[in-house]
Amino acid sequence: SAYLHDAGMVVSDKEKEEIVKSAKWKEWVRTGSGHERYEKLQSFYKENKKVAEKDITLFVYNRELRFLIAEYIRLQHHTRAGALIEINHVELGRFDFGDPILRRTIRDVCVAHGMQISDLEDESLFPDIRSIRGEQTNVKLLAILFRLGDLLDMEHDRACPLLISAANPIPLDSKPHWDQYKNIIDRSVQPEEIRVTAECVTQDEH
Repeated sequence: SAYLHDAGMVVSDKEKEEIVKSAKWKEWVRTGSGHERYEKLQSFYKENKKVAEKDITLFVYNRELRFLIAEYIRLQHHTRAGALIEINHVELGRFDFGDPILRRTIRDVCVAHGMQISDLEDESLFPDIRSIRGEQTNVKLLAILFRLGDLLDMEHDRACPLLISAANPIPLDSKPHWDQYKNIIDRSVQPEEIRVTAECVTQDEH
């Protein structure tokens, strides 16, 4: 499930083109959470497209547009992971053993990662008991454990200095996600308690 969850962030250039042509993208940049950044980007392009360093203007514009596309994809990567499971389960090695109930369960657990916690009360998606390949399975518990596992995946090696160097400059709203890992000063995982302590510099890192 973790592999499929991360695969939801992988996007081909062709798909990026389809995204920026889509009605959902246009709605997101016109009235959604991407509106302000998109408008600033368009203003930057209009103000600088005729300057002497036109190539630099195009470079900066394209880089910032890619950042914006990445943010759009990040917001829906959980549903993308679910679609990936449904469409490509054969190419992915039949991880579901050809069982549609198992495949649906894996899909729903992956999608649950990005849902509101109240959505996990939907018994049709996350029942307390579902029979899968002869075993009784608590799908809601699996979804909760997957969400917790993702939250606790905060090892310091996720903030690899080499990756940060190669990726720079990274979007300003991505920097706190990188910085938060190196700020962890203590962690303990015990049956009685899970504790993660960090010394954050900014509210966004916290």
